[in-house]
Amino acid sequence: MAIQIGQVELQLMCTLTDQEVQSRGSMLGETIWAIDSAERERTSAMKTFKERLVGLNEQQRKLARIIRERAEERMVHCVVQFHTPCEGIKRVVRMDTGEVVREEGMTNAEKQLNLWDSQLEFRRFMDTNGVCDAPEEPAPDVPTVHPPLVEGEPDPPPQD
Repeated sequence: MAIQIGQVELQLMCTLTDQEVQSRGSMLGETIWAIDSAERERTSAMKTFKERLVGLNEQQRKLARIIRERAEERMVHCVVQFHTPCEGIKRVVRMDTGEVVREEGMTNAEKQLNLWDSQLEFRRFMDTNGVCDAPEEPAPDVPTVHPPLVEGEPDPPPQD
């Protein structure tokens, strides 16, 4: 005769009912969907991080080049000196260092500027006569301006 001393619970194989099999099938489907969703999120996050790293790597390369060359491009105020160094030539000079940036031929319109008392008078003449002799496209980093007045020179006459 067997004597019962105590009770224990053990993890043992059990045959599932049809309802339990159907339930586990639904759970499997939900798990597969969750895995697919997590993989899509990972792909999206990886793309975002990759784009972020591309931008950071580009900034790193740019800064390293600037440090290595000890120089960078900046907008610099320049003055355009007409008929310098000779007639029909204009010279572009940096205002910060006085360095000559370039010398190039003047456009026909620029050559005519000295025939009038002011640039406004010149523009009126051009508009009135239907003349369209616009200056050649200036470089985007070099504004076309007249040289500043030198101290001690008389002020130009007021423009109308």
